[in-house]
Amino acid sequence: MDALSVLFLTPLGDQSGDAGFFRVTQPARRLAARADVASVHVASNFDPNLDALLEAADVIVVGQLADPDLFPRVSAARERGAVVVFDLAEDLTSLPLLHPLQGAWVEEQSQRHAFKLAKLATLFTASNVRLLAHWASVNLRGNLVEEAWPLEVVAERVATTERFHIVFHIELHEYAGAREVVEAVRAWLTVAPHATVEVLSPEIVHQGFEGFPADRLTLTTTRDPLRRAEALQRADVAILTLDESDYSHRTSDLRWLEAAANGAIVLAPKRGAYADRITHGANGIHYREPDEVIPALDRLSSDVELCAHVRRTAADQVRHERSLDASLDEQVRYWRRFLKVDRSKARTALPPREGGTLSAYEHALYEGIFAMSTLKDHAAARVEFERASELEPGSAEPPMLLARVCPNPVAFAVSALEKAPSSLRGHVLLGDALQDAGQHQDALAIYQRTAELFPSWELPYLRVALLLEGLGMKTESEQFIRMAADVATFLEEAVEARA
Repeated sequence: MDALSVLFLTPLGDQSGDAGFFRVTQPARRLAARADVASVHVASNFDPNLDALLEAADVIVVGQLADPDLFPRVSAARERGAVVVFDLAEDLTSLPLLHPLQGAWVEEQSQRHAFKLAKLATLFTASNVRLLAHWASVNLRGNLVEEAWPLEVVAERVATTERFHIVFHIELHEYAGAREVVEAVRAWLTVAPHATVEVLSPEIVHQGFEGFPADRLTLTTTRDPLRRAEALQRADVAILTLDESDYSHRTSDLRWLEAAANGAIVLAPKRGAYADRITHGANGIHYREPDEVIPALDRLSSDVELCAHVRRTAADQVRHERSLDASLDEQVRYWRRFLKVDRSKARTALPPREGGTLSAYEHALYEGIFAMSTLKDHAAARVEFERASELEPGSAEPPMLLARVCPNPVAFAVSALEKAPSSLRGHVLLGDALQDAGQHQDALAIYQRTAELFPSWELPYLRVALLLEGLGMKTESEQFIRMAADVATFLEEAVEARA
């Protein structure tokens, strides 16, 4: 059996976060050690070697990207028989306020681009069955790929009632839904002098724990999954929180997986993935209302046999149902069902690369995008993008980004297209810059050229429609709106919302 070449395409940035660690970095390392996998490469969509990487890959896993320049590349990869998988760790359509990804996905157009990539892919995978069902109208060939545990499951610990250590892991967007549970635990600590609390959260969340006994409270800000695993190994109980929202309904059971693998008993609300995964008293403990946390902690801190049983049951489930190697076995078999690459054709061989590190060029782009998008500091962003341009003078990405922070976007957009003549993003960028400069006919020509490059993308038609409407050509504008509707890719809910 021919060995596979696998490419993971990810957003530019550090892969130490949850999605990167569990769905990219660790799977890439495991796959690289397999005899049936020839090479594994982890790259961003800004990689200057992207076209060569795509051409060399049998399997391309696209993780939560919304780059229009991937549309023709994904289509070309499928035409030559490669398997393209669009992988979704969380629901991009319902990210809550203050979620780390919310800024990147708040624009409806970004979500549309993700829908389009998911539709163009051979396969669609998601971390949660409800999330899979929610996106089913985009790609009917969907498959559930839950987060799997890549490390050793901790040995069973000796239970004791002499100490009782609680761990909270609360992200900023989760704190509003966690406050009542936090207050319940604070009240319980007054009658449980043997109990201590450790909090893993952004620093601003620490303010919610100011009323806790200082000598029994540990506050940390780490988001590293390996550091989180260490904290859970110290814990008797991991208290999870989850509000009642569409996002929570479609999130995965990752927090249960981490706690169970590291020997901490999960105390979680009976909703979403936790309601599905946890059998009360077997592999975790449920609560329905925040005040139910107090009697649950009373029992768990005193019932040694119950704690041992829950730990053992949960750990066994992780070992037998959620190991990363078993998950990858299944995924590789599934990929091969759709693989049609012609092995007689020579392909470029590139050295394998694992995720988790950035080149100097990627780091400059990453810092520049952070300065531009998060800090709104265009001067700092310009410095970083200019540095990236010096490091990779042949890349179109730096001038495309410079066009967003410099006073002469037309010149930078033209420069980008000289380096990447078929870039869809570059064409739209130039069209928008020309339109802003009042050069409507030139902008119209660029938008039409964009539609010719990839006729299945609705945005150029919508740009033409808006431009024509502004010029008083309503009939012609409506024609292009219909053309956009014919190729648009939306979730069913989005279509109904616009009906």
